[in-house]
Amino acid sequence: MIDRIEKVRVILLGSTGSIGTQVLDIARMHPGRIQVVGLSAHSNWKLLRDQVYEFNPDFAVLTDPSVKSEFE
Repeated sequence: MIDRIEKVRVILLGSTGSIGTQVLDIARMHPGRIQVVGLSAHSNWKLLRDQVYEFNPDFAVLTDPSVKSEFE
C-alpha cells in the first residue's frame, strides 16, 4: 500500500521575522509536502519580494503603510 500524503497549504503571517523565515526553511526542505499560499510582512518589503519570487504564493501582504512610497 502506498501512503498518500496531501500537501499542507500554509499562510504565513510574519514571513520575514525569525520564526517566519524558519518556517520557510522547513517548506524548502519539504517542497512536495508544504505549499506556501500566502505571505505577510510588516515593513521588510525586500525580503517579502524575494520570498514571493521563490514561493509564488497566491497572496502577499505588506502591512506598514509607511513603505508605500517605495512603490510609487
